[in-house]
Amino acid sequence: MQKLVADIQVSLAAGASQTFNHGLKDEEGEPLTPDFVIPNRDTAIKVVSADAHTITFNNPATQADSALFHVEHRHSMIMNDKPPFYWQGLGPNVGGGVVYQPADTSALNPATDIGKAVYLDANNHVALTDSLGIATARAKGIWTGIPGQVAVEGPVVAQFTTAGGIPAPGAPAYLAASTDDTNTGAGKLTATSPTLAGLVVFTIGLVDDNTDYAGLKKCLVLIQAPKVDQINPVP
Repeated sequence: MQKLVADIQVSLAAGASQTFNHGLKDEEGEPLTPDFVIPNRDTAIKVVSADAHTITFNNPATQADSALFHVEHRHSMIMNDKPPFYWQGLGPNVGGGVVYQPADTSALNPATDIGKAVYLDANNHVALTDSLGIATARAKGIWTGIPGQVAVEGPVVAQFTTAGGIPAPGAPAYLAASTDDTNTGAGKLTATSPTLAGLVVFTIGLVDDNTDYAGLKKCLVLIQAPKVDQINPVP
């Protein structure tokens, strides 16, 4: 019997993880991978992974939390054996309303790359963006530290350069060049639109809150990636 939806009640202690069977299957009884996993309320609980049989959740917060997660398989076409979107998250840890896409994040470093923008390279991995070239400036989204997932829409905390100055709330957030901040700018965002010849202007979103810029060089950014044909090099 076909089963395309399920509801999973998740209750996790602080720092705990748990894996659940979801039971989704097609008309022939073959297991299906969910492409939407949506909580019914603001929650710190995150989806770590999802496949044709199970979903693993984690609570990274310092307090216990619980939520009812609605699980669905909506898309018949899945590229690279991965659904186009398999978690739309809510809650304080992600800023609320963040949409994630599966991606190979194995080349990223959790110690330094969380909050940096990434693009899809020729090996189908995500790598840190660089406004020095068109290919490396086609940002897929921002990595929030979740293995195998990249935030492609919604508010996330992103790293900014020192060289670009203080980002103003409501102002555009641009991709920085790898040469910024003494050659540590790859993947960072900047408050200043590139003006040097050859640099690519890519507005990945809008600054939503700059409270942490002074101490951490980070801001809350609302990802609103432009169409590819809107990405242009500085003449």
